[in-house]
Parts: sequence; structure tokens; C-alpha cells
Amino acid sequence: MSSPAIHGTCHPHYRRVEQAFARNLREETGAAVCCMVHGEVVVDLWAGDAAPGQPWEPDTLATVFSTTKGVVATAFL
Repeated sequence: MSSPAIHGTCHPHYRRVEQAFARNLREETGAAVCCMVHGEVVVDLWAGDAAPGQPWEPDTLATVFSTTKGVVATAFL
């Protein structure tokens, strides 16, 4: 199975992020990644399907689990 086309932008200094994203798409049906450095977007990529027959778009919503555990643990300490 071939990887889906990757859309978006990636600053040349962050091509390794784009390469890792492409490798991840070998196992995922769709995904997105956005990284900011000092307030500037340096990586904004998306590819694949959000649902069968529905392409991933730049504004596709995704469920995220366990993102607050680290913040809560730090606050607790």
C-alpha cells in the first residue's frame, strides 16, 4: 500500500519532521501535525482520510487522549 499524498508546508530546517510524518502514514489512514517555534508555524502537514471516503483537511478535528496527564502531574507536584 502506498502512502497518501502529504499536503501543507514544512520549513526546510524541519524536513526530518516531514519524513517522520510520512513514515507514520504507512500505518495510519490519516493524520496531521502542526509545530510552532517562537510563535512561527514551521510545520503544518496533513494527509490521508479522516473517515472512509472523507479526505483529511487542514481543519479536520481529531480526538486527543491523555494530553492533560503531564500538566496535572506537574501541577500536583
